[in-house]
Amino acid sequence: MKKISMCEGGFALIVAMIILAVMSILVVSSVRNTTLSEKMSGSYLDRNLAQQAAEQALRQGEAILVTNGEMCASGCAVSSAGAVTSSAVTTAFSAVAWDESAAVSISKPTSQKTSAKYFVKLLPDSAKPGYPSYAGSLSGMASCKPYSVMGKGLGLDSRTVVILQTVALVCPV
Repeated sequence: MKKISMCEGGFALIVAMIILAVMSILVVSSVRNTTLSEKMSGSYLDRNLAQQAAEQALRQGEAILVTNGEMCASGCAVSSAGAVTSSAVTTAFSAVAWDESAAVSISKPTSQKTSAKYFVKLLPDSAKPGYPSYAGSLSGMASCKPYSVMGKGLGLDSRTVVILQTVALVCPV
């Protein structure tokens, strides 16, 4: 009969336990990476939906200016109900921030999954490009009115918000 040395008795068990621990760490790390990637792609999709909704709202705000071009060429305001009225503007230029009380909810297409709003604000002449000198190709802009149009889109998660802004010039024809 062969005698087994006491030193060699548990070595295979220790090696197997170390290999099992390393493999467990690799599996847990892989699961975490997959979960993080899934969250990132979901967040990207939600931001993209909010971006599209904000873009749609911005386009609807611009369409209001185009539709009411005759009135808006001399100054107009858009109420939170979407009604367009004559308006004057203060001479001081202030930064335009999102104003929830002035926002108009858009009528979204059936394919759009998220909600959006826009608002339109008449700006002073100092907001026009090339102000105060209307030189060269900008000479026809002296009678144009600048408007700030802002669109706000919400994602499926209410924490996902995209706000876009543009300055549109409405000129008499």
